[in-house]
Amino acid sequence: GERNPNYGRDHRIDWTPTNGLSYVIEYRDFTIKLLGSYGRSTRPPTPDQRRSVISVSSEFVPGSHETQLEAPSLKPERTSGPQGGIELYYGSRGSLTVNRYVQTVEDLIQAILIDSVSRQWTVFPSESWWFTTQNRNVAKIRNHGWETTASWNLWRMVIKGTYSWTDSRILNIHPDAMIGQNRWFGLRAGDSYQFIPTHTANFVASYSWRGTSMTLSSNWRGKAPQSVNQ
Repeated sequence: GERNPNYGRDHRIDWTPTNGLSYVIEYRDFTIKLLGSYGRSTRPPTPDQRRSVISVSSEFVPGSHETQLEAPSLKPERTSGPQGGIELYYGSRGSLTVNRYVQTVEDLIQAILIDSVSRQWTVFPSESWWFTTQNRNVAKIRNHGWETTASWNLWRMVIKGTYSWTDSRILNIHPDAMIGQNRWFGLRAGDSYQFIPTHTANFVASYSWRGTSMTLSSNWRGKAPQSVNQ
C-alpha cells in the first residue's frame, strides 16, 4: 500500500499487488520460458492537474481568465489485468517471443471543456475566446493485444522484427465527463481511444564485416480505427 498526497482528498491508501509465475524448459540448444502475471498499478494526478490556473494577457479585454478550474477530488488512474507469453531461444542463433495482455484502465484523467468567454483584441477589432477546462476522471477503457519479437543471427547478418496488434476501446464514460460544452469531445462507449493504430511493425537488418557496417530499417503503422465497427 502507498499514501500519496496527489491521490486526492477522498482517496487514502493505494493498494497495487502484482503476482507472476515463470517456468523454464531446456532441451539441447533450445530454451523455452513460459510467463504469466497479474497486477495493478496507479498513476496519480500531478499537482498541475489539480490546481487552478489563471491566464493573464495585455492583448485582450478582459485581460485575465481562469483557464483551468481546481480539481481537488481528482482520483488516480488505476490499471489492472493479466498478461502472459512464451519466449523461445535457440542458443545464440535466434529467438522468438509472444506476449498477450489485457488491461483495464479506470478513472482515466482527461481535461474537458467547461465554459468559454468572449474576449476582444486590444490592437485591432477582432473577437476570440477564453476557454475554461477542468481535469476529471472521465472514463473506463480496455487495452488488449499481442506483441511479438523475433531475431536471427545469420553469419555476419542480424535480422530483427517486431509486430504488435492493439485494440483500445472506451468501455463507459463517467457522468462527470458529460458536463461541459463538448461532452468529452463527443466520444462514446465503444469508440477507439486516442485512435491508436491496430497494427504496428518494425523490421531491421544489419550487416557487419571488419570496419564496414550497413543497416536497413523499416517501420509500418496500420490505420487507426474510428469506431466500434472498425
